[in-house]
Amino acid sequence: MRKSEVRKWPEMDRQQKIQYLKDYYLLPAVGVILLIAVAVSLIWHVARPRTENLLYAAVIDESLDEKKLAQVTADMSNLLGADGKRKTVQIDDLFMSKMEPWINFRFIFTVSRSMW
Repeated sequence: MRKSEVRKWPEMDRQQKIQYLKDYYLLPAVGVILLIAVAVSLIWHVARPRTENLLYAAVIDESLDEKKLAQVTADMSNLLGADGKRKTVQIDDLFMSKMEPWINFRFIFTVSRSMW
């Protein structure tokens, strides 16, 4: 006669119990954890508040150090009433009008199209 699983449990040593748990509960537990992670991720991406970019400024042919860039961003944020979380100000100083000859036109076109 077969013993029920409840009656077998006290007779098992530690290694057998671990193997039993792996055999019967590992796959469902991993599946439930993955399902919860996907659900939380979807809820987070759908329900989180969206950010609104109040100002996007491009500095052309000039490079700002981090302190100046942070100061200008903070000043413009205060002026426009941006809180930095839902309403933001972005200043980009990576634009150069005089392109180097080694830069590929296709790369420039791809980068500029992805920014729109």
